[in-house]
Amino acid sequence: MFTTFRENQERYTQPPPPERSNSGAGNVIFLEDGDTLPPYQELYSLTLTWDDIANVPVNDAYNISEWNTFFQLNKNNLFELIDINGNTVMLKTPHQISLADGLFSNIDNPSSLLSVIDEGCIVSIGNNVFDACYNITSINFPSLITAGDYCFYAYSLTSINLPKLQTAGIGCFEYFYGTSINFLPSLITAGNNCFGECDNLISINLPSLVTAGNSCFLNCAKLTSINLPSLVTAGNFCFQDCTGLTSINLPSLVTAGNSCFNNCANLISINMLLLVTAGSSCFYDCYKLRFINLPSLITAGRDCFGLGEGSGLYTYNLPKLQTVDDFCFAAGLSKVLNIYAPSLLRLGSTVGNNGVFRVSNIIVPEQPPRYEYSTNVTITIPAALMTCNGGQPDGDIQFAQSRGICNVTTV
Repeated sequence: MFTTFRENQERYTQPPPPERSNSGAGNVIFLEDGDTLPPYQELYSLTLTWDDIANVPVNDAYNISEWNTFFQLNKNNLFELIDINGNTVMLKTPHQISLADGLFSNIDNPSSLLSVIDEGCIVSIGNNVFDACYNITSINFPSLITAGDYCFYAYSLTSINLPKLQTAGIGCFEYFYGTSINFLPSLITAGNNCFGECDNLISINLPSLVTAGNSCFLNCAKLTSINLPSLVTAGNFCFQDCTGLTSINLPSLVTAGNSCFNNCANLISINMLLLVTAGSSCFYDCYKLRFINLPSLITAGRDCFGLGEGSGLYTYNLPKLQTVDDFCFAAGLSKVLNIYAPSLLRLGSTVGNNGVFRVSNIIVPEQPPRYEYSTNVTITIPAALMTCNGGQPDGDIQFAQSRGICNVTTV
């Protein structure tokens, strides 16, 4: 049995829950001696282990009132019991609580906190709560639903179990040091940079994720496997520089932001059959992605399929594409074979030449530079684009034809 203190500091020894009698009625517990007590109420516990009990963030570790003040709790959700065992403090409450912004990162020495064990007590964690708690390597919050910005921002974390978490804020797990993410089965929304710069991350399994913010998985260079079957929106730079990815299966993806897959240099195949909008530089420098099939794509941004210094033979199947921005298919050392876009309504920002089909390479570094252009590119477009420029073809078509780049097929 633990030595325990109540809120009023009365010292007592905590007994086990009283046994109920079959003769009990309603909410009354009958004991053998005839006395009655309120019904036994389950207590949630939060256990904190410190490097030294002297480093706890309260003046008196045994004073439960000070702990309630530290946790910024109100009278309706106070800790009611406290157990002390060496350097370990166990706080107990019948309520579920939230952790305030900066709670542990703002103490004198965040690294003095060695571990946190939650048994269903915590449902919400604010911003920067465990930021700089570098000695915590694993966390388990079985009832946590919301985690704020930079909540677990620490280089030391290798294991996380958050089975009910639905929302993770900006940078929440940035620099996570583990190799896999399969501990968040309920996560729906991941903020900007949520898993950015996770250098050791190899696999991701987030079956419920719907929205991934900007730079969500930025520069996870070792990432080779992702399972995101519910992902609908991927923000700007979401998977940029994930150079370990060779295939991406995102069957629910509708919107991909600017540079979303920029420099996924080893990407060979994609499955994004529902993708409607692809931002600027969305697939820029995906050199090995030779066949691009996006049957639902309507809008493609500037440099969307740009290829800086890649080489290869590229085919684009874009049957519903309506609008492309400037330099959309610009390619440097690459060879484009076929662009099938029979629904196009606009090429670039004007009816002039916007570099949409600038499939060329500077071969002489002089002023003005001299170019070598790809040839025999088959472009399938609507007939209306051949007369949209004062009765003449769109400027991008005129440019491509004048350089011998393309054979135009109209529908």
